[in-house]
Amino acid sequence: MSKYFKISELCKSASHPALAKQPEKGSKEESNLLALMVQLDAIREKFGKPVYVSSGYRPEALNNAVGGAKNSLHKQAAAADIYSKDGYADNVNLLKAVMESGVVIDELIAEYAKFDKDGNLISCQWVHYGFLNGKIQKQPMWFDGVKYHPLKVKNNWLFCK
Repeated sequence: MSKYFKISELCKSASHPALAKQPEKGSKEESNLLALMVQLDAIREKFGKPVYVSSGYRPEALNNAVGGAKNSLHKQAAAADIYSKDGYADNVNLLKAVMESGVVIDELIAEYAKFDKDGNLISCQWVHYGFLNGKIQKQPMWFDGVKYHPLKVKNNWLFCK
């Protein structure tokens, strides 16, 4: 079990609470969710302070209601949208913590990212983290509200250029 997270935290929806539910006992989704919680524990340890989940497991109906991708790892209980309560700028530190935590990363996205004039990532609204099947994504991404872009790592700082 998880040191920092509860299944209920990863199976909720503020916008569509009636569509949120926990995976069935013994299902692949339940197994993925438990593994996700272990990954999130490692991220929280590296970050050094609480990590909050805005979206975790999404059954098909919930994923459709929130406009999620057809192939979303959220539907498989293998992704979470996470954030710091210390603001959008601190989500950059959370993104770095994910990268440095040693967790398996299939998807790592700085959502609605903002950059300074030199191309340095200065904030994002949340961090999308996903894992499944150990297919390690070498390239973190950023999302501008329309499309995804590679997020380059240089000298322990994140760049978009």
